Amino acid sequence: MAYLIQSISNYHFDDVKDNSVLITILRLDKNIFRNSGYRYIISENHNWHPDENGDSNYLKNAVRKSLETKESILIQLETEEFKKNGFEYILSEEGLLEIHITPLSINENQNPLHVLKKISPARDNNIGITLINGNIANWSPGEMHTLESYKALPKNWMSNALKNEIDNQILNVIFNENKALFSAVDKLGHKKTFFIESFKPQRKVMIVSRDLNPMELISFSKTMGWETTLISSVKTNYNNVNKFSFKDLSRLHLNIDENTAIIIYNNDIKDDIYCLSRFLKFNSGYIGVLRTLKQAQKIREEIFKKYNNLYSSLSKVHMPMGLNLFSQSISEIALAVMSEVLAVFNGSTLGNNEYRPQINMIKMSSAIVLDAKNP
Repeated sequence: MAYLIQSISNYHFDDVKDNSVLITILRLDKNIFRNSGYRYIISENHNWHPDENGDSNYLKNAVRKSLETKESILIQLETEEFKKNGFEYILSEEGLLEIHITPLSINENQNPLHVLKKISPARDNNIGITLINGNIANWSPGEMHTLESYKALPKNWMSNALKNEIDNQILNVIFNENKALFSAVDKLGHKKTFFIESFKPQRKVMIVSRDLNPMELISFSKTMGWETTLISSVKTNYNNVNKFSFKDLSRLHLNIDENTAIIIYNNDIKDDIYCLSRFLKFNSGYIGVLRTLKQAQKIREEIFKKYNNLYSSLSKVHMPMGLNLFSQSISEIALAVMSEVLAVFNGSTLGNNEYRPQINMIKMSSAIVLDAKNP
């Protein structure tokens, strides 16, 4: 899956200053840790996001030059060259490295970081087309276009061969969900180099549970390749899961957008009400509470009394949540819940009320056994 913006998907874009550059790895042979399209933000003080160990005077000078000239720079290094220049800490032992450095002070409309920011909340796949080198009217090296804005560009600089090559590369990227770095010549015989990427929205699941361990929900979320966050007071040890304490919920800076599903799963209804008061303010793609119909009605009544200004937002809450799969076990309930999340993400009518099961919650020692029955 082509994760949106990959390593910088959680970066706070508004905090980025003009005196920073965006580094995009265009090609990196024989490296399983970094792929083409992997990105870093580096400030003029050489602070990296995401953090990397190591240093490179060669890269520092390239970043400084890009910031001073306000122009993009293409770095191409063979194995021995990048070892000498301090790149070995992000690279493998051999291969070709191509890095593109773009100052973030360039035209805001086509600044890659701002284009990616516009793409990130989208539910549909998108294409990013970056001019790497070669001057084009209304399109400078380092600037990125989406497929829509690219189509709106004047094409008087294009030869038929160049247009066909770009169109073919776009189709290849769309259908194979990969990336393309290629060169072609314009009408005047001048070489142009482009980097085309396919962006799928990064779907995220945020599971909020003060005192329960939602192991099955987390398992399904990770299997789908969704970015998974757990907010809980229960001690857990999950790999590749963002973990926060439930007691810090009111202070957390939450990165929630239309591609985020929020699943509320608590023992106590009071905790559900508190969570809803926190999350109803966000424009999430999905929000659900694991409760019976009777319990759900009680929650609605309490929200009306305590948080009347949020009451109208309850219409978007899936409560009870999960598809009616006649589930009988905890794993089957987790499947029903995640199936509904997927249905909503994909715009399926299966996410409508008529498909939701009635869920009876039965306390057994410290666990919760979920028994889904036909309403």
